[in-house]
Amino acid sequence: MYIGGFAGKGNKKVDSAMDGHLRDLDLRQLEIFYYVAKCRSFSRAADLLLLTQPTVSGHIKALEDRLALVLFDRRGREVRLTRAGEVLYGYARRLLATKAAALQALQELQGGLRGELVLGGSSIPGQYLLPRLLGVFRQHYPDITVTLTITDTANVLERIVHGELEVGMVGAHLPHPQVVYWPVVDDELVLVVARHHPWAAQRRVPLAALAHQPFLQRERGSGSRLVVEQTLRQHGFDPAALRVVAEMGSTEAIKQGVKAGLGVAIVSRLALADELQAGTLQAVELAGVRMQRHFFLVRHRGRPLSPLSQTFIRFVEEREPWALLAAGQEEAPPRA
Repeated sequence: MYIGGFAGKGNKKVDSAMDGHLRDLDLRQLEIFYYVAKCRSFSRAADLLLLTQPTVSGHIKALEDRLALVLFDRRGREVRLTRAGEVLYGYARRLLATKAAALQALQELQGGLRGELVLGGSSIPGQYLLPRLLGVFRQHYPDITVTLTITDTANVLERIVHGELEVGMVGAHLPHPQVVYWPVVDDELVLVVARHHPWAAQRRVPLAALAHQPFLQRERGSGSRLVVEQTLRQHGFDPAALRVVAEMGSTEAIKQGVKAGLGVAIVSRLALADELQAGTLQAVELAGVRMQRHFFLVRHRGRPLSPLSQTFIRFVEEREPWALLAAGQEEAPPRA
């Protein structure tokens, strides 16, 4: 399949060269180029595409010859994109997404929804909410596959903007002109301590007492950390006054640190369900402080969604996620 009338932007010399050579582009060559660029490796791309490395190299050479441009810097073990390669990569990603959306739309007309649903989730919704939702969603559409990337809120948004993800779910609202947010469920962040900690026997502690305890927190870019810091400031407590002894890249690591007596932490109640029920961790109220937030679905403001992503969004909007969590993998009724 060939694509015509394709032009880059952002570098006049590159754009001029491409404009003269991009009259007929082989979509298969673009797909191979995309995976080499994404993997930064000819051999890894060959493995993903079930091709031999010489075949991949041959397609890239043919593409570079067609464009009269060098797309990769091949020095060292990793291959890196040249400026021309960077321009082409953005377009290749969007063309392949359009191809996937077209195939999904045609399959939907034939009475079934197939394809790959690619989602991103920040730590809490990605680990504790989306897997449950996806389990029920796949009962309705058994022919789909799912790729769920779990990272922090800032990175989910970055991938949405760059076209690497169509839909994400995050735990903080970071304003961005290219991203649309809509809330789907509420969450509460709570102070948590080890079961043998002196505070475990108390119903509540004053906010000022936090300054005297070793504290565990998430990394920068985490939605949970952002909400904690914003709420503390709203109550007149400077987050810089916390005695931070560790920053950790996941809520699971934070929970294990608290259990081991490394310190106290403020964690999503959703992530604590098993530990609170088992008694291995204890939630303690911060007097006069309530830390609540929304989990948001996010998508690009101007980029059309594939039929599969549209269907998933409708599925989430029509159902109450908390009901799905309470029911496990059983179907929950749509929202009234």
